[in-house]
Amino acid sequence: SGKNVTTDTFRHVGIFFVAALYGASASIILVTSLSLTAELIGEHSSSAAFVYGAMSFTDKVSNGVAVVLIQKFTPCDKCIEEAFKWYYRDVLFYVVGGSVLLGALTAVAL
Repeated sequence: SGKNVTTDTFRHVGIFFVAALYGASASIILVTSLSLTAELIGEHSSSAAFVYGAMSFTDKVSNGVAVVLIQKFTPCDKCIEEAFKWYYRDVLFYVVGGSVLLGALTAVAL
């Protein structure tokens, strides 16, 4: 009927591939973060609980700030629905892509 076959295929099949990539990426980031935290602690195991707690607190606060900023800059209610769809797509693309680039540059600089 006038639907795009590629879009329908992605919505029903391809989205699972994207979800698997997000899951794998989240696991990689978590393991990397924990190993960097362990390296930061090093031989000073007496302060390990504080360091892990501070890292966890920083993670929670930064995620909360990111959610508030994303919601604050959401297009207005009077805008067309298409603006919402493209806004969240762009946020996912640029924030995740920017984080990957920042992490890669940091890794190269070390």
